[in-house]
Amino acid sequence: MFVFSSIGNGKLIRLFATLVAIAIYWWTGSAGAESKNTGSDGLSCNWALRTDNGGRVAGKVNGKPVTEAQYELYAQQLIREKQIPRGDGNEIYLFDSLIDEEILAQQAIDKGLDKRADVMNELQMQWRKTLAQAYMRYYRHENPLTEAQVKRVYVEQKDILWPKQYKVREIVVEKEFQAREVIGKLGSSESFSALARRYSVAESRNAGGLVGWVKVQQLPVQARELVEELEIGAWLQNPVFSDDRWYVYQLEKVRTPMALPFKEVATGIQSYSEKRAIAIHLTKLRAHSNIEILLENSSQRTGNHSN
Repeated sequence: MFVFSSIGNGKLIRLFATLVAIAIYWWTGSAGAESKNTGSDGLSCNWALRTDNGGRVAGKVNGKPVTEAQYELYAQQLIREKQIPRGDGNEIYLFDSLIDEEILAQQAIDKGLDKRADVMNELQMQWRKTLAQAYMRYYRHENPLTEAQVKRVYVEQKDILWPKQYKVREIVVEKEFQAREVIGKLGSSESFSALARRYSVAESRNAGGLVGWVKVQQLPVQARELVEELEIGAWLQNPVFSDDRWYVYQLEKVRTPMALPFKEVATGIQSYSEKRAIAIHLTKLRAHSNIEILLENSSQRTGNHSN
């Protein structure tokens, strides 16, 4: 329901006449019942019309129709971008914004801007993007995933979605010889936590080097596989270097988080599965496409992938 607020009297009259025209059409059901309102700005709103493809015309700007489908698409985009809720008078704002955009677009065409190279390139880019998105929607519709397929992806991705977690301690020092000295002392009666408090420069030193439960991806790249291979209670026999510091890790415990039930993550898994299916399909399309890369700064000048 439209709410008229903060609208000038002239625009209010035009909008009211427009709404009356809609009501007349809906109540009479006649495609020929038209109520036309033309303001001083040259805007002609002509509801109760239909375009050649069957879409209802929501209004006209200098004789050019603006369809309800175009308005709905525009409104959805503006709502996403500006977080505007539907209703509460915002429908008028959304429609006015579309009309303003159409007026400006007509002015651009009138000035020949649509023939400029930069504008044509931008239009071509948007056209290509729209077609690509349309094809992805088409592919998903024509190749729907079954629940069994989605569940199979769920099982395959469990280790990625819920990876093992490692409870580790660390000793971080600035010089390699310090790290090796610490490793040498670990074989004596001194504990890892005591050495961390004495030598480490990391904030964890106050907790005896305790980092807590982490995923292996949270550790320096050089230490990940080494920590995964450690036995419980063991430490690295060689320090690893990262971000200008040397690290020694001790593994205390390992645990595997419980995976969430399929029903709780089905929507996300479905979306991921669809994107993966499209990625696989795109790889096949690329393999059968004749692709030439002609950029001067490209290391691969040409690449023919056609079979």
